[in-house]
Amino acid sequence: MTAKQRIQDLIWRLLIVGCLAWPLNITVFGQTSPRGTFKIESETKPAPSPIEGTDVADFVVSTKDPKVREPLDDHPETTHVSYYISPDENWIFGNVHYGSRMAGGSLFKRRDGLKFKPVKDQGFEELTWHFFCQNEKLNEKDRQTGIIDFVAWSPDSARLLIDLRGGEFGGERERSVYK
Repeated sequence: MTAKQRIQDLIWRLLIVGCLAWPLNITVFGQTSPRGTFKIESETKPAPSPIEGTDVADFVVSTKDPKVREPLDDHPETTHVSYYISPDENWIFGNVHYGSRMAGGSLFKRRDGLKFKPVKDQGFEELTWHFFCQNEKLNEKDRQTGIIDFVAWSPDSARLLIDLRGGEFGGERERSVYK
């Protein structure tokens, strides 16, 4: 077997193992914080009855002692969440993909130790779109769909840059990115 064939064989084996391990409620390792003090891990679990399917529980886990872990968020398995940790490790932005042309986010602030709590109970997404519509003098009721995407943290962690994309606003497509 040539070196190229061995590499291809290894890749296929890893893919097969990954596919087989997915439904077995295995921890999925996520992003490690910039300073390496914690990481975010996800675990699948059965959805609450009578809902079918599985949910995902996300945890903030110490890299020094993996037994030290705090819950971050829960979401359906069909909802993909990517986490972006600020440079100072005091903020986490969870970018949520709900489906086609639908994405949002949650902003978490560090409290004690590895505990992170959502910044606003009302919902980061609604507050973000409210702020945008106020500043652009748009009627919020006219907004049909929206996408919020992470762009970057400022180096001092004081600012979060996000990208907002929306559908029609009252029949005007001048602010639209897609049909």
